[in-house]
Amino acid sequence: MVEKIDIEKLSRFFKGLLDPTRLKMIILLMDKGEMCVNKIVKALNIRELAVSQQLQILIDSGIARKRKEGQFVRYFISNDFIRKLIESTEEYLTGGN
Repeated sequence: MVEKIDIEKLSRFFKGLLDPTRLKMIILLMDKGEMCVNKIVKALNIRELAVSQQLQILIDSGIARKRKEGQFVRYFISNDFIRKLIESTEEYLTGGN
């Protein structure tokens, strides 16, 4: 089993979850759906450059995806697994296991 695991891919995925700002962005995108960078900046009160850098890490990790719509780029959570993972982890941490 262990020899079949793609360690690099798994490491990139968990890197996306390891930063409090990225976690806030994940939860925001889970709640709001698709969002442009400027909306994320306003919602989280952080600089645009920081948002863009963190979004790129989320994309690289497979957690988020982007979709171009005219001149706008909208970001969203890549699939329902992420939502289930976050919700299950929160439940586990609050003693609801």
